[in-house]
Amino acid sequence: MAYDKTVWKDRVVQRPRTYIESANADGSITHIPSEGSITEVGTPVNASNLNKIENELYSLSTQLNGVVNPWGDNTTSSRSRCEASESNSINLSGSTWTKMLFRQENYDAFNEYDPSTSRFTAKSNGVYLISVSVPMTGVSAQRRVMMDVYRNGTQVWRLQDFSTSIISDMSLVGSTSMYMNAGDYIEIMLCVSGQSSITEPGAALFVTRIA
Repeated sequence: MAYDKTVWKDRVVQRPRTYIESANADGSITHIPSEGSITEVGTPVNASNLNKIENELYSLSTQLNGVVNPWGDNTTSSRSRCEASESNSINLSGSTWTKMLFRQENYDAFNEYDPSTSRFTAKSNGVYLISVSVPMTGVSAQRRVMMDVYRNGTQVWRLQDFSTSIISDMSLVGSTSMYMNAGDYIEIMLCVSGQSSITEPGAALFVTRIA
């Protein structure tokens, strides 16, 4: 049911905040408003109007359970979200795009992540936030290191791209948002130019639908 908005109006009088003093038998004084002509009565600030606001706020907080999002669900448990990680090292062949594996499924709200293929497959159309972290060790100097998001087997977004100046241990970190149709799947691909490399345990993938 739509909220019946109150249009608040100021009280407008000829002599605002003007009173006549009237002495009482007990020695006290009563202030009697003497405002002159009244142009606008105004909206009264009373229990009825204030409780209308309070009741609507309470109703909304109960319905939303503290969660507001653009696609209509009201609890975090009903949102598309997955978390996956990798506890082993992954060998990367030099100058070859290699799929990063995340074989430990830590959370998967709608059974959209397959740890056997390290793929997230969307069940609903929407915008998804993709965040990745991959630690690496012993990358030689003058090597280009790249990390991409592939959708349906095709590169669509580069999360990380830089060149080393010295032998480096590093953590590749990147995130992006992208629109996915139901049935689209994503994978994370890595490439280090001219050198076989090794990722360190602790890589992580997070996917959340945000719109």
